[in-house]
Amino acid sequence: MKVDSISSAIPQAPQGESGKAATQQQEFLRLLVAQLQHQNPLDPQDGSEFVAQLAQFSSLEAATETNSRLEGLAAEQASASIASLASFVGRETRFSASSFAVDGDGGEPPPLSARLENGIEKGEAVIYNAAGEEVRRIAIGPSSPGELTIPWDSRSPAAPLPPGKYRVEVTATERDGSEVTLTPQVLGLVDALDLASGAPRLRVGNTTFAPADVVSIH
Repeated sequence: MKVDSISSAIPQAPQGESGKAATQQQEFLRLLVAQLQHQNPLDPQDGSEFVAQLAQFSSLEAATETNSRLEGLAAEQASASIASLASFVGRETRFSASSFAVDGDGGEPPPLSARLENGIEKGEAVIYNAAGEEVRRIAIGPSSPGELTIPWDSRSPAAPLPPGKYRVEVTATERDGSEVTLTPQVLGLVDALDLASGAPRLRVGNTTFAPADVVSIH
């Protein structure tokens, strides 16, 4: 009796896991050799089916090599990205502050600001924690077009923010009565590149920002 085809027994190699793909390649060879050793001489393996299995093996071998090379490229790209981000250290950088993180013992993040195209009559900045709870609401008075500084707290000294992730929303009413949403920003000196959290973060004092939040470098 002819041994059943082993093609259905070979799992697909996942992308980015060259070690697993290599194991599957070895298993394919082991099963193929076992199939040839135990086939019925009076009813041998069909030639076309055998060729199809060899083609499947070639595809698996190519996938293993591709995965290995992709992993190498990913590692090189990650190293180059970290080296590039390290050049931010010591430079004054402007970030979008719609989201940020405070770590260590907490405290007050760098001053917030926003750019005004038109003058406003009033506005407010609302800070939310990671749970979506409001932790601070800051009133903004009448302001002319240009750079608007938003103080963290009207109290002196300001109450510190506990460590955690935060989100900021800034809304204002222009002089013609129209409502606008402003993008909060932070301008500060980058102290360090933080890799401890797994994803690179740029540190300004006790506050960290994602590289994607960079608006400009000075």
